Amino acid sequence: MYAILLVDDEPGHLIGLSKLIRRWRPHYEVFTAKNGQEALSLCKTVPFHLIITDIQMPILDGLHFAEQLPEGEQPRRVIYLTGYNYFEYAQKAIGLGTFDYVLKPIDIEHFVSVLERAEKSLQEERNRWQERSTMAAALESIVPVYQNRILTEWLLDRRLNADVRADLEEKIGIPEEGYLMVCRLQGLNDRKDWEIDRHRMRIRQWLQDELHRSCQSSLAFAPDHDRQIIVALIKDEPNDGQLEAWACGIGELLDRGEVRLGLSGRGGRFMEEAPGMFAEALAACEEGFYTEGRSVFRYAAARFRAALPIPVDPKEECSITEALHKQSGYEGLKQAIDAVIDRQLGKGAYPRPSDFKEWIIRLLCRVAEAADFLGLDTRAQLVDKMTAMSERQSLHGLREAAADRLVELAAAIAEARKVRKEHTIHDCLAYIDAHYMDDLSLESVAAIFHFNASYFSQYFKSKLNVNFSQYLTQVRLAKAKDLLEQSDERVYRLAERLGYHDVKYFNRVFKKEFGLTPEEYRSIARRMKQLKS
Repeated sequence: MYAILLVDDEPGHLIGLSKLIRRWRPHYEVFTAKNGQEALSLCKTVPFHLIITDIQMPILDGLHFAEQLPEGEQPRRVIYLTGYNYFEYAQKAIGLGTFDYVLKPIDIEHFVSVLERAEKSLQEERNRWQERSTMAAALESIVPVYQNRILTEWLLDRRLNADVRADLEEKIGIPEEGYLMVCRLQGLNDRKDWEIDRHRMRIRQWLQDELHRSCQSSLAFAPDHDRQIIVALIKDEPNDGQLEAWACGIGELLDRGEVRLGLSGRGGRFMEEAPGMFAEALAACEEGFYTEGRSVFRYAAARFRAALPIPVDPKEECSITEALHKQSGYEGLKQAIDAVIDRQLGKGAYPRPSDFKEWIIRLLCRVAEAADFLGLDTRAQLVDKMTAMSERQSLHGLREAAADRLVELAAAIAEARKVRKEHTIHDCLAYIDAHYMDDLSLESVAAIFHFNASYFSQYFKSKLNVNFSQYLTQVRLAKAKDLLEQSDERVYRLAERLGYHDVKYFNRVFKKEFGLTPEEYRSIARRMKQLKS
């Protein structure tokens, strides 16, 4: 998707061009400005790919606007709009490197043709630019590949032979003592590998330059084992102002995402203590999971528990299940999960984020697994989405995700209950049809289907518009008609087969429904059958 800037001092032209471009490419972002000065301000905040500007404008004309455009990383194209009287200006603009010009009044077909050529040219340059970036990243990575590899092995406390250790001390320049800092780049999961590599190279070089500028005996490198961290070895302890400035500078280079800097405690012997210092700096970064609005974390000030699994308290499981049963909606479910989380965090030092996320995932999965009525596929899908919460990088994000998963679980349970109710009425009718001759009652059938008798009575009537006794009578009388027509069995015998123990009561019920006694009905039914035959 491209961002397009339209610059023209005539409102009618801006409106018309905006509508045209939005019809031509609905997914493009279109911005407008009334003069070159306003357009320059927009260009400082938005990296435009295509700029379409008039030449003659008040305050700042199109040519001077183009001359003052800030340099951008991404390729862009500038197209000028000009009247016939200003044709020489358009020629000058082409000479300055402008992509093309369009004469006013605008010929729509020609204008669209110019836009399509600009779009194609942009895409070709972007492809070349990406290829160059990939090649540059590959070339730059070849040079320090040995250095990065042995530094990574060293950080991870893997065995290094004497020659490699000598290279570390003499050629690479490991300080004798000092601090280890980890720069963790958050929110890069949606980036392509080549983009992450490009950001890491730029940030590593910038950080190395900043450390040298502050007269630090230091080294910055990007370990092989984790593409989202950069490590710096620093001789002198940086103050909070320096750390904040570095975090801010790295954040500007990153352009999207979040930066966390973690500083270890002081090490007296870097060569021996680096693995432990690396673990300290990583742990310091983890505090950012719980802290909004901060980028700098010192291990010395961190408040973490030991890295241990957190057991799921059955009371916590019950409180979440109760909130689900209350059907309290998003707010109620969020309050319930927030209360459970707050109780856990109120126990003193924070748990490690990995332990904390594992705990909340196990809690929700246990609630989902214990939920009634859910099908296997639905339950498995919910558990998969709950497990994916381990990717959340902040407590706020984890709270939101947990509430969302509970809302989805509540919706799945409600839907399953609805489906079950629909199936239950069919099962109930089938049971009555198969057992109408037994001594059935509302209470006995409700118990068979695990319902409260009062609720079952209301549920039954809401589905069939008749109560349980009326429906059972209808089934028995329908069967009675069939038996009377098809057999010579005595009425009192038939009554017993239909579940009536009092033949007089059966006769009254039958006559009330059909206006005839059972014997009268049998006699009429047989005469009619004879007449038909």
